[in-house]
Amino acid sequence: MGTGLSEHPMATVLLAFLDERAVGVAICVWGFSTFAGRPSVNICDFAVLPEFRNKGVGRALLEEVETRARLRGCCKLTLEVHDSNDGAKRLYRRFGFGPWDSTTLFVSKPL
Repeated sequence: MGTGLSEHPMATVLLAFLDERAVGVAICVWGFSTFAGRPSVNICDFAVLPEFRNKGVGRALLEEVETRARLRGCCKLTLEVHDSNDGAKRLYRRFGFGPWDSTTLFVSKPL
């Protein structure tokens, strides 16, 4: 019985390649916004190898996620980013994520 990401029916994994090397990844889980009454997508994990940052790889991955979300009729993209990750925050701001002064807290309960 599998329990990994490959078994998750609502997961999408996008890899960015340069030549034949994977240099970036976006792992997304599709959901539904009850507020909007439409699908949504959460970018759960997002990474670009350090030597390939600031070369358009992250933007290309985000553009592909957005394209797929629009094709599915999604109302929004969501993600979490650590407050100290300034490089990621710059990319996400340039891509239109915000607001950055949200009063909503992200909390979790480990199981």
